[in-house]
Amino acid sequence: MLAANAHTPSLGPTAASPAFGLSSPGASASPMPLHSVSTPGPPSQRHEILCVFAIENSARMGSSFESLLISYIEPIVRHFRSPPIDPETNQPRPKDAPLVRCGLAIYGDYQPSSTSTLDTRYFTIDPVSFIRELRQIKFEYGGVFRNAVTEGLVSALEMFDQYDELRVSDGSSEPERHLILVADSDPHLTGCRCNSTERYDGFNYEDAAQELRKVVIPAHC
Repeated sequence: MLAANAHTPSLGPTAASPAFGLSSPGASASPMPLHSVSTPGPPSQRHEILCVFAIENSARMGSSFESLLISYIEPIVRHFRSPPIDPETNQPRPKDAPLVRCGLAIYGDYQPSSTSTLDTRYFTIDPVSFIRELRQIKFEYGGVFRNAVTEGLVSALEMFDQYDELRVSDGSSEPERHLILVADSDPHLTGCRCNSTERYDGFNYEDAAQELRKVVIPAHC
């Protein structure tokens, strides 16, 4: 988890890894833009990485985000995309670079503290457009002490689920999965309200954290 201030409880070393909707109650869900959608096809021979960035867009996060983007988020994306080193030549093998798909869950607080609680962008393999999308996030309003962190986590779970539903399986290895939580406030302790699937009805922060521990790569950040 990346945090401007260490207020948000960590998901633990087995749930959150190094970072990047649906909308608020009463508003319709945000459509996923076609230009940024990466639809799974036949599995690639390259190692595949799925990474969802759950980012708080509160006003208090705004002053810290550019620094987090430059110092942490961009280097993490570059790291994921780095080709492996050939053990014989000690040179990188660009053709074997991982296929990295980045998704985005932007969360704020519930109305009236935020005009929109959650907005998502489905996985894309274009790192340039993804970073551009991050720089277009508007940081405003939000809760003073708590925000809808659980909505961001559940959105990540739903994104992983949707990818699994669309993915063509031929027995190849499962994608490596990561969640990067960029937060600057505590989560609400109530159940989520913006989930799309009934499976996550009423999930609270601990429920979402427990579910994520089953699917994402253990890491420290």
